[in-house]
Formats: sequence, C-alpha cells, structure tokens
Amino acid sequence: MLHLIDAECRASAHVCATHCPYCALQCGMHLHAATADAWTVTERDFPTNRGGLCQKGWAAAELLGHPERLRTPLIRDGRDAPLRAASWDEALNRITAAIGRAQAGTAGTPWGSLPVMGVGLAHDYPSFLAFRLAIGAIGASFVITQYHTSAMFAPNIVGTANATAAGWGNLGGGVTQMAMPLLFGTFLVSDAGVGGAGDWP
Repeated sequence: MLHLIDAECRASAHVCATHCPYCALQCGMHLHAATADAWTVTERDFPTNRGGLCQKGWAAAELLGHPERLRTPLIRDGRDAPLRAASWDEALNRITAAIGRAQAGTAGTPWGSLPVMGVGLAHDYPSFLAFRLAIGAIGASFVITQYHTSAMFAPNIVGTANATAAGWGNLGGGVTQMAMPLLFGTFLVSDAGVGGAGDWP
C-alpha cells in the first residue's frame, strides 16, 4: 500500500488529493484507502476536470493493488545483466552520475563551434585548411551523417553504423583535402584562366 503523506491527505480519513496519472490534462481526483490494498477513486473539484474523469481515470486505482505492480526501481549492473531491485537512492545516484558524465562530455561543445562558424570567414586556401583541420580535430566532420546513423539504426548496431560513417567520411574528407590542392594546381599550371587572390570565392 502507498504511504499517505500528511500534507496531502485529510486528517479525518485516509483520503488523498491527487491527479490522474495518465494523460497531460492531470485531472484532479481523490483516492480513498478503504483497507491496506483497496483504493477507490472519487471526484475532486479541480479546474481541469471539475469532478469528471474518463474511464481510465476512474479505474486508475485498480493498478495500485495489482500483484505485478513495480514497487521498487529495477536496474542492470551491465548491458547483458538481468534486472535487479534497487533502492531509490541507488537508482537516483546512478541517474545523476550518468547526467553528470553527459554534461562533462559536452562541456567543450561551445568552443568546438568556433571553427565551424569561423570557416565562413576563410579568405584564402591556408585559412580554409586551418579551419577544416580544427573542425576535424573536434570531430565535427559529417555531424549530420552521424546524427542520422545514431537516430535511425537499431541499438545493437548503432555503434558500428557510426564508426563506419565516421571512418569513411573522414577518409573522404582527408583525400579531398589532399586531392583538391593538386587539382587546383593543375589549373594554374595549364594556364586555364585562374589564379591570384581575386579568384578566391
């Protein structure tokens, strides 16, 4: 049975003012604890629903006494480990630790955006190459491709998809960086009407 919080319950009886757990309307309701495992839903004067509930709302209390209802967090100690019961403190500590690692991993993102923005200011080939080198160093090459491989592949192969896209993408970028100056040089040697600072777009 759920423990009633004194601040939320009427002192005269085991009645708790709460909300329907289903949709975003958050309709108000009262839960009555008749016995240890018997709860009933009654109307509550609340602005959203004014005492009315849908069928799911009226039947919401039936889940509280279900024998298969989860009453404690379940966590895994590894990717392939079975679920095990854990305390709320252990589960919340694991969640906050994971959020902290994610935040630490993205702390350098604002600095990494600088070369991406700066490449638009390149005025010659050396400055363009420098910005492209910095973009490659922060791992921003083919970001869009890696977004799609992360979002559209199944979890068991998403790592392989990302590695393949990043590997071939960076290989193509490296070959392009080497080949394009040579190709540009052939235009200069062949006197094809290009050359000089004025030809930089």
